Amino acid sequence: MQSMLLAITLFPVKQVNFSVKNMKSLVLAFALCVASVYGACDVEWTEYNGKCYKPISASTDRPGYMFYSEAESVCEGLGAGLPSIHSYEDGLFLGSQLKIVQQSASATGLWLGGRITSVDDLTPIWTNNSPGNFQNFNTDVVNYGYFRVFPTYRCIVYVDPQFVSGGVGNWDIGNCVNSGTQHGVVCQKNAN
Repeated sequence: MQSMLLAITLFPVKQVNFSVKNMKSLVLAFALCVASVYGACDVEWTEYNGKCYKPISASTDRPGYMFYSEAESVCEGLGAGLPSIHSYEDGLFLGSQLKIVQQSASATGLWLGGRITSVDDLTPIWTNNSPGNFQNFNTDVVNYGYFRVFPTYRCIVYVDPQFVSGGVGNWDIGNCVNSGTQHGVVCQKNAN
């Protein structure tokens, strides 16, 4: 069987011949180069620990902070969800993303994609179905539990450490319904 030859003009003065087999190798090499340029995440997303993150900054048509259901909708529109935290290091990374949101909005915290279901058990239930194997609630939440009085306070908020009062931990509980509580938004999705 005769090998098919393709002529590719690289520059007006030079012509190079490739066989179909060599062309497949060239296409594969090009695809690998494109993947390395774009990385594991889309443009405007940051990769961390196998996930991609996008801080939602304020714009002319949207504030940089919003109610929980609005935050969920914005992330879902991007094919993502609100973030989950599984280690102290994850929290530090999310804090760096909060700083980006704070450049365009006066957000003191970020909505997390988690809720508590019981006033007696603060294990987070994450909307991305990942395990609730880590928690870092502020001691005020643990000791005084105002969520015991207000049943709509079940959504988890990552609070900027500079605004934490009452001891250690920088997770708080926010109002899940659209009244009163607005926070910044960072969306999270799996890396490519």
